[in-house]
This record gives sequence, C-alpha cells and structure tokens, in this order.
Amino acid sequence: MKKLSTLYVVDFMNVVHLYWYALSYAGYLNPDNLSKIAALSWLNGIHTYNGVGLTEDDRVLIALDSRHTFRHDLADNYKAGRADSDINFAEVEEMAELFKMYNINVLGIPYLEADDVLTSAVLQYQNDFEEIVIIGKDKDYYGLINDKVSLVPISKKEPIVQVGNWEEIVEKKMKAYVPYPLIEYALCTIGDKVDNVPGIKRFGPARFNNLMSELLETYKPSELVGKQHHILKDYLTESEYQQMKDSLALIKLKVVKLEEDFSMPVELSRFKQMIESMGKDYSALAKKVVV
Repeated sequence: MKKLSTLYVVDFMNVVHLYWYALSYAGYLNPDNLSKIAALSWLNGIHTYNGVGLTEDDRVLIALDSRHTFRHDLADNYKAGRADSDINFAEVEEMAELFKMYNINVLGIPYLEADDVLTSAVLQYQNDFEEIVIIGKDKDYYGLINDKVSLVPISKKEPIVQVGNWEEIVEKKMKAYVPYPLIEYALCTIGDKVDNVPGIKRFGPARFNNLMSELLETYKPSELVGKQHHILKDYLTESEYQQMKDSLALIKLKVVKLEEDFSMPVELSRFKQMIESMGKDYSALAKKVVV
C-alpha cells in the first residue's frame, strides 16, 4: 500500500486559544461566537500552513481535550497556572464536528487530554506517512520529535522544531541544557509553570545541568529514555525522588490504540465554499489574523 504524504496532528485547544487572543487583540470582541471564529480562522489557513499547501495525499487529525482528565484527579491545581479566557468549549466542539464533513479526522477520548490522543496518533501512524507534523505548543511534544516527526508551534514567530535544532530550542525554553530527546527529565525535575507541574522544590536549571553531566558520564541519552524511575533514584534524596515521581505522573503521556480511517482526502474546496458563504466580513477578518 502506498504511503500517504503528511499527517498533520493538531492540538486543537492550543490552536483555538492562540487564535482567540489574536482575534481579541485585533478588536473582534463579540464573545457570542469568538471561539467559533477562532477555530474557523485557523482551518481557513491550514491549506497554506507555513507556505505549503495540502495535497490529496495529506491528512489532518484534530485532537480534542476532555474537560476533566485523569491528571485533574492526580492534582487539583493541574494547569491552574494557565490564563483564563472566555473560550466557549461547546462552540469549539461544535466546530470540530463540522470539520468531519470535510474529511478531517476529529478525535477526543474521555478522561484524556489532546496530548495523549496526539501522542498515540504519532506513535501509531508514523509508518503510514512519509512525515508527521505536530501542530501545538506544549513542551510534552518535544519528546516525540524524530527524523520523521516535526513540531510547528502554531505561532509563525517561533521556529519549527526538528532534530537538528531540538537542543537549541529546548535549552531556550527550559533555561538548561537538555540532551535530545530527554525533555521528560527536565519537566519532572525543573517543572513546568504553564501546566502547574511542580517538579522538585529548589531544583533549578543549574542543578539540572549538574545532574545531566553526572548521568552522561555513565549513560548515553538513548539509554536514559523512559527510565527516570529506575535511574534518578540514585541521584536524588528520598523526598526529591517522590516529588519527581509525582510530577512525572502528570506529564507522562498515556498511549492508547486508535482506529482512524485516513482513506479520504481533505475536501478543501468545499471548506472554502463554506467560508465564502459566511460573508465578506468574516472572510476579511480571517485573513487579517496574525499569530
């Protein structure tokens, strides 16, 4: 069977959140349908995402968040550090259902985040496509990058993350040197303020750099992947080790089996007709949005 070209896997709430604020700052402040327009504005541009048009061999999978996930049961304040907005979840879910009409795959799984759905898709389908492009901004996704998988961080102001620039970009994000692909080691020790993942108390970038130097004297980075529980026990105090495990439970992505059908190409021409039917005001607005 012929491999398809590119699978775009999309963290949809990441996208809508960014476009929602872009529309707000652009002066479009009607809260009644702002979430819907944010969703449509993004999809209106995906066919020329980063200047490359979708082809008949490309596919799009939109991953949705559950409103309550198993991580919220582990920590009441999980993601409590994220800025509040007036994004209407019902509108976003309504638009996601509409996208199915244009052969765009949409998937949300109860109790899981889009991160888990997206990760499962990347791991399960990378042999069916020439490449996979993740569209999202969460640091969790850096652990999925390889020669076939890249990350487009939604905003055109940020670079596409690939194996070649991975360590440079992650070092800027974490303020520490993180060997490829050990992002989980950084997140479960230093923490992640965006998602309110605490990490280890008073364990900053300098301490992380020292830890990595010690580990790399004994192990290759590839030998460390996924072995935090076993390896870090010898390098942390009992209290630090427990804090690391608690944080790791929040960032560890849950992989599930998917059964997506990618046999039909995305019907972009029909989608464009739908956009045009909404009127000139919307079409003009969507083209002005810059993120």
